[in-house]
Amino acid sequence: MRVAIFDFDGTLYAEETFKLLMNHLKEHPIYRTKYKRFYRSIVPPYIANKLKLYPDAKMKARSMQLYIEAFDGIAEKEIVTYFDELTKAVQKDFNQAVLARLEKHQAENIHILLVSGAYTQFLHQVTAGRNFL
Repeated sequence: MRVAIFDFDGTLYAEETFKLLMNHLKEHPIYRTKYKRFYRSIVPPYIANKLKLYPDAKMKARSMQLYIEAFDGIAEKEIVTYFDELTKAVQKDFNQAVLARLEKHQAENIHILLVSGAYTQFLHQVTAGRNFL
């Protein structure tokens, strides 16, 4: 079995996912009220990281955890809808050369893995129609 591994952030998706997610929360008509609390919660690990007191990997993981915690109590269906709102914007910024390579591998029946630190629901929404393991 042949396998091709693709990274999402900065490879398939040309931009950074976390910035997109932060801006979406900040500007969202329903959930924007959650932004201030979320933002205040990520400032301490961010500052500690900039002062070299907190490792990058921990800061990124903690920031992603705090982001999803902003949606505590929200039904999964609503979260799917929330991430679905990002689909067109994300797909427009897909790296076309990487997409072409991905499609070539699919045509050759190569199994494709997508790796990312992003949320599973988000990845399912923005890569709908693509076959990943």
